[in-house]
Amino acid sequence: MPGAAVPVDLSPASKATLEALQSVSSLAWSILKTQARMLGLDPARLRPSDRNLLAPRLVDAIRRFGSEAKAQQLTRILERQGVVSAAPRGSRPSGRVSNEPPGPMSRLALQVLQELQRFSALAWPLFEAQCTRHGISPGDLSRSQLGDILPDIEKCLTRFASPEKAKAARKRLEELVARR
Repeated sequence: MPGAAVPVDLSPASKATLEALQSVSSLAWSILKTQARMLGLDPARLRPSDRNLLAPRLVDAIRRFGSEAKAQQLTRILERQGVVSAAPRGSRPSGRVSNEPPGPMSRLALQVLQELQRFSALAWPLFEAQCTRHGISPGDLSRSQLGDILPDIEKCLTRFASPEKAKAARKRLEELVARR
């Protein structure tokens, strides 16, 4: 299958994640690549913090395309590797993703969320995922931190909305960064 070859220069976190998936599925690289890209992550360059964000999606993919037993096996392997594989903070017990923040938010975070809602139906998961990737608490976002995550927000919007929406959102968010 073209494009299915596993890169040889994987980050340690990518390699460990792939090995865990390979123990339960022959489609390990395809699953890892698909789920990582859905979150705007490079599957070959995962960081340890990315694994915590990605784990629930991987377990769910194995549950859907494999079996409950294999999903539980993957959960145990990831937990032994130190990955927290609980449901992501933005999800509900039903498995549906919440588009609302779980608690109080700073004024800036609410403004960012409001702007993102103009360009994406899933503004909260997009915002939360990019903050988590950078080790930022979404509720306590600062202007400098917003500047740090802007390129990743733009990449996600380009991928899941359109390049035009991504540029427009970035411009509006840059205005928030520039305010004093």
